[in-house]
Amino acid sequence: MRIGERIMSNTVEKLDCQDQVFAFLNMLRDSGKVNMFGAGPYVQEAFDFNRHQAKQYVLAWMKSYNDVH
Repeated sequence: MRIGERIMSNTVEKLDCQDQVFAFLNMLRDSGKVNMFGAGPYVQEAFDFNRHQAKQYVLAWMKSYNDVH
């Protein structure tokens, strides 16, 4: 696999993963279980991410929330 193909493959995987995490965060928000500033540990557990990865997804979701809603 060439470098460009590998980069595209990784990008598609990240987008798919981001879509899944964002859907999870939307469901978590709708459930009312947690203040979304405390969503990181839920993302860590659900997706087997480390703390940093979970934080990055939660922050990206928060930044995109106003655009979507």
